[in-house]
Amino acid sequence: MTENPTAISRAEEARAVLEMVLALGRRADKLLAMMAQEAELNTPAYNLLRLADHKGNAGMTVSEAAATVGIRPQALSGAVGEMVREGLLSRDVKSEDRRARILRITDEGRRRLAQTAPFRDSLVEMVVDQAPQLSVARQVLRTLEEAIVKATEK
Repeated sequence: MTENPTAISRAEEARAVLEMVLALGRRADKLLAMMAQEAELNTPAYNLLRLADHKGNAGMTVSEAAATVGIRPQALSGAVGEMVREGLLSRDVKSEDRRARILRITDEGRRRLAQTAPFRDSLVEMVVDQAPQLSVARQVLRTLEEAIVKATEK
């Protein structure tokens, strides 16, 4: 059996996929910026608000939030203070460790996130219309995410 000389190697295919992932990351950054604008926030504040919403009533410490967004807790404290003043987040003393603060989303924070719902819904509709094999896409993206996590943990 002869090999097809026009077929690209798996390594070349993987490089092409990686380039697509990097381009997708840049486009995702743009998408997040657009959604943040819809919520009348800057992108880091929008991401923090989304994270707080995801954590729900359990909330999260400033350290946990900082680790998730990839910055030092000290770098996050100014943004958190501003968001608390705007009524988007609450900051309470953690009962087990009085030094730690628990961040939770407020009703106003949820209202701001809800402002992005029409934009998100239209994006979901486009994905549903254009990607018939969503379960396959999820598996591929999960595999890529695992590879990226491994590569960035070094």
